[in-house]
This record gives sequence, C-alpha cells and structure tokens, in this order.
Amino acid sequence: MVFSYSFIQVISALAYLVHFIDGYQQYWLRTAWGFDNEVSFYYICGKLLNLSFITTFTCFCMPVR
Repeated sequence: MVFSYSFIQVISALAYLVHFIDGYQQYWLRTAWGFDNEVSFYYICGKLLNLSFITTFTCFCMPVR
C-alpha cells in the first residue's frame, strides 16, 4: 500500500513539473498535441516520465550476472 502511494506521489510530482514547464511556455505542448483535458494530459506525461526513470534506473542499477 505504501509502495503504490509513493508511485502516485512521484507521478504527481512529475506531472506538476510538466505543468510548470508547459505553463512557462504558454501551454503550447498541450494544445499542440490536441488535449482538451488538462488532468489527463499531465497525468500521461507524469506516467511516461515515471516509466522512463524506472527503466533507466533498472538498466543502470541492476547488477549484471
């Protein structure tokens, strides 16, 4: 339960980071990709960033046997 809650926290933090950067760029990324709903766009971005970090961490930090 705590493990899944920490994943939600990470996804939310990454989604907020994308929202912050996209807001600085006057939301051109969200409008260029055709998303009307802000929440779904930033959640998807946060989820993709989370998966890319997990993949990178797994590739570089797992011991090779």
